[in-house]
Amino acid sequence: MPPNFLNSKFLRRVNITHFIIFFSLELIHKNQILGMVAMERNIIGKKIKLIREKKEITQEQLTARLNVQGIEIDRPMISRIESQTRQILDFEIKAIANALGVSVEDLFKE
Repeated sequence: MPPNFLNSKFLRRVNITHFIIFFSLELIHKNQILGMVAMERNIIGKKIKLIREKKEITQEQLTARLNVQGIEIDRPMISRIESQTRQILDFEIKAIANALGVSVEDLFKE
């Protein structure tokens, strides 16, 4: 267990830069304990993947459908969206729904 970096005695011994570094490390440690290391950047990525696979559309095909609509997304970006490690802009959500032939609401249904 790491020492409590918020201890007042500790704060007297380090400057603010060190405090920020140590405070950040303590937060990372707590997040690892809670299993929150990978932060989700969107809530619909898994649903996009589910719908895409159900309709037998590849990531490359989805990319092409989005590019035709003027949305500049490549296949690795689709992968990051589906793994929930990339945020999605509102106009991208609309275009993805259109490319998959579903409503925007369908992407948010559980």
